[in-house]
Amino acid sequence: MYLVHPDSFEVDLLAQVAGSDENAARWKWDSLSAAIKKSQTFNAPSDDIKNTAGIQYNADTHGTDGPIHWSYPG
Repeated sequence: MYLVHPDSFEVDLLAQVAGSDENAARWKWDSLSAAIKKSQTFNAPSDDIKNTAGIQYNADTHGTDGPIHWSYPG
């Protein structure tokens, strides 16, 4: 499987298309990002894998106790 987060710019544009009511605000990046983070458990790659593959990530943008577990392959 492959996991890709949407881009904040695209998400905010989609929210504009959705309208200006209260429900459309839920589709803005801040709300969606918080929901994504809440739904996932991120397991960082080992230093060996990270260095070999040149992996860069910001652990603060990922959740730690959600039902969807994901990590980088070994």
